[in-house]
Amino acid sequence: MVGRLVLVAVVLSVGASCNQVFGLKQTEVAPFGGGDGDGGGSNGPDLDLDGLPDDGDPCVAAALDLTQDEDQDELTNLDDPCPLDDTRMNPVDGDLDQIPNTCDPFPARAGDTKRCVMTFNNTDLNGKLWQETDALAKWETTAGNLHTVDAFGISNIVSTIRIDGSAQPSYDVDMTANGSPSTFHAVRVWARAANPATPGDVGCEISGDANSVRLAVVLGDSRDFGAKTLVGKAFPVFVDLRIQMSAGPDALVPNMRCSFAWGTERHTVTAPLALPAGQVGFGAEDTQLSVTGLVVYDRADVQPYP
Repeated sequence: MVGRLVLVAVVLSVGASCNQVFGLKQTEVAPFGGGDGDGGGSNGPDLDLDGLPDDGDPCVAAALDLTQDEDQDELTNLDDPCPLDDTRMNPVDGDLDQIPNTCDPFPARAGDTKRCVMTFNNTDLNGKLWQETDALAKWETTAGNLHTVDAFGISNIVSTIRIDGSAQPSYDVDMTANGSPSTFHAVRVWARAANPATPGDVGCEISGDANSVRLAVVLGDSRDFGAKTLVGKAFPVFVDLRIQMSAGPDALVPNMRCSFAWGTERHTVTAPLALPAGQVGFGAEDTQLSVTGLVVYDRADVQPYP
């Protein structure tokens, strides 16, 4: 685990005990597995102390995260189908699955459900859930924020909890990258990460400087798939950056999709890769990365892309 802190947030949301407290129906999603830390009893560790062992908890989350209103739309993260977006002015839900198009991983195909929300408010839980891949501590967490300590070098952090890829999760991450626009920067969201890194790790990457931006689906051994280069565009620093990652296996060819958004820019790249089971992580290269929100969605009925 990291020295003075560890951190990032990725899986979270509501387990059975939270459902009972808030009067919700039982969440039906594929279980997470693994994890070690405090809590738990004869049934295994229970990092978020919600009464559900981690290997059967659909979301190892901080209760405080669920009571926050991250997008300030007067809905708590628990009740908000789009916790990172205020959709009051644009509530369109094209596929009628109760997830507005703004954040719906598959807006044209019904079947998506919100699984987890994490906004990093419980720093103690963050430290138990996340593990740095570097010898020196390069990440830390404050209430509502997971970030790198400085803007130099390459660093990664991964979850200690495995996510079952058979549930076809999709990830929606809100962050900012800070640094000089003239300097090279890179930010990654790993769909499958390991500690230490392996060639099979899969993620979404945005990189570049003041002159161009490169978007790609990446593997852990530096191979890129579905890359797109935007010449004349500057790497987005000091602005809200969203990376959304999903995968829709076709009957013949699986597809992984990385969507990037900042300001008025919206871009997507795809690659013939499956979204594997494994740990989730974040990476930064020569940038001071700050992650403020992560939402995980599941598909009840996996469909190919429209």
